[in-house]
Amino acid sequence: MMLLYAIRSLLRSLTTLRRRMKKAPDYVVLELEGDYPDIVPPVSNPILRRLRQQQTSLRDIAHRLRTIRDDERVTGVVLLMRPLSMPGARLDATRDLLAELKDAGKRIVVWTHTLDRPTLYVASSADAIYLLPGGWIQPLGVAREYQYLGDALDAIGVKGDFVAISPYKSAADPITRSSMSDAVREMVNWLTDSSFQHVLDAIAEGRGMSPGDVQAVVDASPLIDTRALELGVIDGILTQEELPQVLQGDAEEPPRLLAWDAARRVLLPRPLPRRGKYVAVMTIEGVIMDGKSQQPPVDPPVPVPFVSGGQAGDQSVVRAARRIAQDDRAAAAVLWVESRGGSATASESMRAALAEVAARKPLVVVMGSIAASGGYWVATPGQTIIAQPNTITGSIGVIAGKLAIGGLLDRLRIRRELITRGENATLFNSDDPFTQEERAQMRAYIQRTYDLFLERVSASRAMPVDAVDAVSGGRVWTGKQALENGLVDALGGLDDGLKKARELANLPENSRVRLVTPGREPVLPKPQEKSAAWLAQTHQLLKAINAGLPLAILPWMEDV
Repeated sequence: MMLLYAIRSLLRSLTTLRRRMKKAPDYVVLELEGDYPDIVPPVSNPILRRLRQQQTSLRDIAHRLRTIRDDERVTGVVLLMRPLSMPGARLDATRDLLAELKDAGKRIVVWTHTLDRPTLYVASSADAIYLLPGGWIQPLGVAREYQYLGDALDAIGVKGDFVAISPYKSAADPITRSSMSDAVREMVNWLTDSSFQHVLDAIAEGRGMSPGDVQAVVDASPLIDTRALELGVIDGILTQEELPQVLQGDAEEPPRLLAWDAARRVLLPRPLPRRGKYVAVMTIEGVIMDGKSQQPPVDPPVPVPFVSGGQAGDQSVVRAARRIAQDDRAAAAVLWVESRGGSATASESMRAALAEVAARKPLVVVMGSIAASGGYWVATPGQTIIAQPNTITGSIGVIAGKLAIGGLLDRLRIRRELITRGENATLFNSDDPFTQEERAQMRAYIQRTYDLFLERVSASRAMPVDAVDAVSGGRVWTGKQALENGLVDALGGLDDGLKKARELANLPENSRVRLVTPGREPVLPKPQEKSAAWLAQTHQLLKAINAGLPLAILPWMEDV
C-alpha cells in the first residue's frame, strides 16, 4: 500500500508539473441548472450502472470549485445559470461553496436569461449578475398549496383513523382532514417566515441592498430586464457573446474562457488525500422502514409519497454502523441524514447502532434538505448536529392508525365474515375505525413511543424533558429555528461536518473520506438488492400503517 501511494504521489507531481507548463484559463465556465443531490452513492449493480446516466452531485460541484480555488493562475468563474430546483438546504450549500470561492479571492460572474427566487438567492453571492436582453425576473414571492383528501376518501367509503401525539403531528392530515388545521397553519407560517426572511437577508447582503429594498423588489416582481437593472437586482444586460468584452475591462487582451471539461485538463490537480486513518461517511436516505434498504433504479416522473427517494432499512443501516464501529482505521464518522422519518422501531434500531459508533469514536450528524421526525431520532447519538438554515427538521412526535375501508368494500358489494378468538383481535381490522376503548389503547401505545423519543432527545441535547417537549409535539422547524431552539449545534453542510469530525479525531485536513455501505459480513443480514418495485414499497408502508406501527414521520408536503 505504501508503494502504491508513493507511485500515485509521484504521478500526481508529474501531472502538476506538466499542467503548469500549459496556459491556464482566466475564467472557468460552469453550468448550473436544476437539482444536484448532495451525495450520489455508488451503484453496485453493473447493469444499473450502465442504464443510469452518471448524475452530477454537489460533491462534484464542490470538487470543481475547489480545484479552481486552489489554482492561483485562475481569476475566477463564469456561472451560466438556469433556474435551480433544489430544496432550500441544497441552495444553502451551493451558496456556501460560492462564498468559499469568493473568500479565496476568486471573481464570480453569473450570466442567465431568467432569475427566479432560488436562482437569485444563489446568484446574489456573486460579484456580478448579467441578464440576457429580453430576460426577466420571475415572481419572487412564495405561494404554496396543500391538498387534503379527507372528503374525497369519505366519498368512496375510506376513512383514515389516526392517533397523533399533538395537533402539530400532522402526517395523517392530508388523508383525514378536508382543510388545514389551526396548528398546522401556524407551523407552516413560521416555517415560511423563517425561510423567506433568510433568503431576503442573503440577497440583501449579496446585492448591497437593505432587506426592505429586497422586499420591495419581491413585491414589484416580475420584472423586465431594464427594470431589474434600475432596481439593482442585476449589474448589466448582455448576451453570452459579449461576456469576454465585459470581463476584459481595461486589460489589453480579452480573458481566456474555458468550459470545465476543457479546463480540468490544464488546472492543477488537488493533492492526494493523506494515507492512514479516515473519516467514515454513512447515509440514511429515504423513508425509514424496518427491514432492508431499497432504492428504485429511477424515480417516478412525479413525486410519489413514501416511494420517491427509496427507503432506508434498519438492517442495512445497522450493518453499516457496525462496520464503522469495528474498523479501527475509521477515526471518526459523519452521518448524512436525508429523511422525513418513518417507522419508530426502525429509527430506534438505527439509533442504538449509531450510539455504539459514538461510544467508540466521534460521530457528527449532518442534516440534508430534510431530517425530521424519525430523521431526527436517528441523529440523536451525534456529538454534534449540523443543519443548513433551510433544512426542515424537528417534527419530534409520533402517530399511529389505520385506513378503514369497510365503506368502500360495502359499495363494491364485497361481503365479509369475521371469526375471532381473544380480546382486541380486531384492533387493526381495516373495516371500521377504532372504538373508544381501542383508541385509548393506541393513545397509550404512541405515548410510550413519544416518551422514549423525548428521552433520546433529552439525553442527546442535555435538555430537560419538559424543555424538549416544548419544542416537540410534532412541531417542524427550519435549521435556523432548530439552532435557536437547541435542537442542532451549528449551521452548515457536509464539509462543515467533515471538518468538525477531523477536529474531534485530531486528523489532518487532508485525511481521507470514505463512504461506507452495509458490506457483506456473514454475521449480519445480506444487503437488499435494488428494485424498481415502487408499488411493493408503498405496500410495505401501508402494511406498517394498518398494523398500527408507530410512525415518526413528517407529512408529505412541499418543502419550505
